Amino acid sequence: MTTSKTAARRGAAKKGQAPQRERRVAKALKVAKAKGLLPPKATTAPKSSGRGRPTTYRPEYAEYLIKCCGAGMSYETFCAQLEITHQRMSDWAKANPDFREAIGIAKMKLASYLELEARASTNGPFIGMRLRSLSQLAPDTWREHRTVGIGGVEDAGPVKVLAADDAMARYMAAKDAVNAAVASAWDGRARN
Repeated sequence: MTTSKTAARRGAAKKGQAPQRERRVAKALKVAKAKGLLPPKATTAPKSSGRGRPTTYRPEYAEYLIKCCGAGMSYETFCAQLEITHQRMSDWAKANPDFREAIGIAKMKLASYLELEARASTNGPFIGMRLRSLSQLAPDTWREHRTVGIGGVEDAGPVKVLAADDAMARYMAAKDAVNAAVASAWDGRARN
C-alpha cells in the first residue's frame, strides 16, 4: 500500500514533472558529462568471496570518486552517475579499505574546491552558501567556535562541584540568613 505522498510523487513523475531532487541530480549529471567526468568503464571483474552475490565495486571507482569531488560534485552525484544508492557506497567503504581512503581524500578535495570557489566569488549569497557547505563538510575547521558555559556566559570554565556536606552547610547558612532577615523585618513591623 502506498501513501498519498508516494502516489503523488509517482504521479508527478508520470506527467513528466520529476521531483526536485531528481531534477538536481539530472542537472549535475549534465554538468559532469560536459566536464568529461563520465563513469569509468568496467575494466576489472568483480571480486568474489565464493559465497553470496559478487560485489559491484570496481577499484577504478575510488579514483573516479576523487575526480568527481575534485571537480566540486557531491557524493550524491557520484552515486547517481554509477546508479547506486548512498548505502551501497557506504557498504563499499566498509568492505574496501582503498575506497574508504578515497572517500577521505575526496572529502578534502571537495572542501578545497568549495573554499577556492568561496574565495574567488564576489557574490555574497554564493559565498555564504559555500561556507555553510564547508561547515557541514569539515566542521572542525569551518564551523564557528564558541564555548558557552552554564548561564550563557562565554568561556565560563567548568562547573564547580561541591562535596555534599559543604553544599549542605552553605544551604543551611543561606537559609538561616534569610530567616534572620525575615524575622527582623517582622520585628520592625510590630514596633511601628
